Amino acid sequence: MKLSELKQTDEFCDVLLTAAPYVWNFIDDEAIIAFWNSRQDKIKDGMAAGRVSKRLAFEIATAAIGSRREDTYGILAALNGTGVDDIKHQPPGKTIFQVVELVMDLISDNGLFKDIMRFFSQSEPLDTSGASGT
Repeated sequence: MKLSELKQTDEFCDVLLTAAPYVWNFIDDEAIIAFWNSRQDKIKDGMAAGRVSKRLAFEIATAAIGSRREDTYGILAALNGTGVDDIKHQPPGKTIFQVVELVMDLISDNGLFKDIMRFFSQSEPLDTSGASGT
């Protein structure tokens, strides 16, 4: 399933809550963020041309699988309503297709996931020291 195919808030919340720990690991990984940022020109150029290359999506997908395999499986499991073990044991071609599809959805101009990523990657850390700002 693609993130952009989630039509109901309740369904989206279920997926988000299940995938959140895995997504946070991506957001907190400086190497992944640097890799993602290094591809922004290609992503913007592709969107300006009205298309995003599957080659670019595959490049990003393989980086995700290479450095954050378990997190990638967790996100796929959340999106597909299945378990991580099911993702690990499905045919490799199916997994690659799902990851590329997820990346295509992520870098497409449909907005939802892109807006979420932008929000979390640019937010300041919460002050958990107990001191108030007043």
